[in-house]
Amino acid sequence: MGMSKKDTEVLIQKIKDFLERQPNEENQRGEPRLNALLELFKTLNQIETDTTAEASIVREYTSVKAIAILQSGVRIYVKDIVNHLAESDRPLPKVEETITLEMVREFKDKHYTLGDFVAHLWAYSSVEQIAAAMERVTGKKLLEIFELHARAIKAKPEDDKSFYDKTLAALARLFKRRNIICHEIGPEIVCDHSELLEELYAVFGLLVAVGNYAYIEMTKSKKA
Repeated sequence: MGMSKKDTEVLIQKIKDFLERQPNEENQRGEPRLNALLELFKTLNQIETDTTAEASIVREYTSVKAIAILQSGVRIYVKDIVNHLAESDRPLPKVEETITLEMVREFKDKHYTLGDFVAHLWAYSSVEQIAAAMERVTGKKLLEIFELHARAIKAKPEDDKSFYDKTLAALARLFKRRNIICHEIGPEIVCDHSELLEELYAVFGLLVAVGNYAYIEMTKSKKA
């Protein structure tokens, strides 16, 4: 699919703006997105029995922030996987968009990488879109990625399948609530504390499984 000059300029600027907003990971301990998720856990636990309007707003914010962390994390892992595939001369995911001369210049000047470009072409606004993106970049179903992670931590296969089903169900619920909060004006959204905790664990579980897969792929590239 061809991109107009305007579309190309918008995409290039979008990638640059995203990269500028990212934390300097060299100066942080641990994975920034997982650290941000842990902060949400702490905040949520502090208002467990709080029924005030302020606490309700914090729960709504938690729903929105958790999705942002998930989307950002998946995008970063897609970028990392694509970059390592390119560096190790392994097959790259197919994309329909045409790479323009403007984009080539940005690659040459190292304003962003091939991984940044691919990661910003795809949407991550639902469980289905995340699963599709991961399959395009890895050639594996999301369940397979969870199973690989289960073997890495020596979990029982049946336990991992159950965890996978619960994770996807919780994420679908979280996406639905986030969309209502962000796009509809109506009555107050009731965020059940136990459900919200389950959803944060689901975000954590998916990011850890995908992150573990990305790490394995990068390790393969370095050993090859």
